[in-house]
Amino acid sequence: MSTTAHTIVVTTRQNTVDAMRLLPEGHTNPSSNVTNMPKDSPKLDGWFDVNEYFSVLNHLSMQPGYVLDYVYNNSGSGGQPYLYARRVDSIPFSTVNELYNTYIDKTIGHTYDYMAYIKTDDTEESFFQYVTLRIMGGQFYLWWHANYNDDTIICDATGLEAILSVIFWGKDITSEVKSKARKLNLAPVVELKDDLVIVRVITFTKWGGFIEETYIINRLFPHVIKDLKTQILVPWECGVMF
Repeated sequence: MSTTAHTIVVTTRQNTVDAMRLLPEGHTNPSSNVTNMPKDSPKLDGWFDVNEYFSVLNHLSMQPGYVLDYVYNNSGSGGQPYLYARRVDSIPFSTVNELYNTYIDKTIGHTYDYMAYIKTDDTEESFFQYVTLRIMGGQFYLWWHANYNDDTIICDATGLEAILSVIFWGKDITSEVKSKARKLNLAPVVELKDDLVIVRVITFTKWGGFIEETYIINRLFPHVIKDLKTQILVPWECGVMF
């Protein structure tokens, strides 16, 4: 791939991440009013429709006959959406317990079960988008402790500088950390093998720093993640505990 083509691909992927994060804006936010926040609620009129993700993640689609949905749960120590896939002709779940009671094994958190219904178009871009959805799909309407779920994919210098310019609760990222981060190879890597796909991305979290995540995924649908390795490349902590 030429340098120009590589730059276009990387820029496109950063734009995908940025656009995905902006989608919930402009919709009613159940976490914006703590006093009246629902403890358990299905997606209501005016709330963000997670199926809008596919307007940005345009190399992905749902398994035919299914749509994405979510239950919003406020546990008292934090509020967040729990995503799931349901048949188009089925009634949405009303509570998290109602959702969890559909599973045989109640010991599993089921955070990523909906991913079993996500199909790629078997391109490199689709598997990057698949990993993006898995990492960032539930990062909207977060309140209090749920804000620990903040892993953000960084693809290029523009995405990195946007992170480095933020002051987190009065704490700036140190010059040393910034210098080390700017030396990282941020470009996502996608390798298509015969039966598997390897996806490598760099993420940032305020509670850990810059982390390399490498996924090994079944190339054929359903795209089961066979292995996930993480490595902290540049550690950093914001110093805040919810």
